[in-house]
Amino acid sequence: LMNISARDLYIARVRSETGIGEGAASIASVALRLAGKIAGALDGRKVLLVGKGEIGVLLAEAFRAAGAVIDSVSGRDPLVIAHDTSVIVTATASATHLITSHVMAPIMKMRQSRPLFIIDVAVPRNVATDVDSISDCYLYNLDDLESIAAEHRSRRRLEISQAEKIIADAVERWPVIEEEVRYRPVLAAAYERLKTIETRLFPDADDRLRRG
Repeated sequence: LMNISARDLYIARVRSETGIGEGAASIASVALRLAGKIAGALDGRKVLLVGKGEIGVLLAEAFRAAGAVIDSVSGRDPLVIAHDTSVIVTATASATHLITSHVMAPIMKMRQSRPLFIIDVAVPRNVATDVDSISDCYLYNLDDLESIAAEHRSRRRLEISQAEKIIADAVERWPVIEEEVRYRPVLAAAYERLKTIETRLFPDADDRLRRG
């Protein structure tokens, strides 16, 4: 049992001192990471998800878990962008652009300089590239997600390196730990035996010490 406890201690060190326990960099998690990076904290912010397929469901779950207020539409629904929408994420199988500069220009004019961040994770792309030329409208796509994912992979490699150092330290110290664990009950028993002998030989020693 003591061996298991020592092993668990090192596992806990790996998890607490590195990010090894974090989830994989899926499209949804990377899109969420990008949204937080460009738009700030998402708690209470309105996010419009365009696409109700598998990826759309995963995106909704990820953003909702981050505290965002989700509006979700399919690629066939009319595009209604609320005045207080902060982020749009598109993920439909449409073969044509659903969001173009022609669509966005009047919307952005009504928003009165309120910034809008659009993340297009669809293949082919749901958003025309010229949307990015509209003032206060910022477009990101899979290339930007790949950049975020690359940063994530780089950080994971560093965390793996840190974990390997912790494990190497555990391997190096393991014989010492095993010896400590093996003799700990013996030392404890010896200590208790000495205390018993001391009490028998000097039964009033504690009283004398208290009286000075």
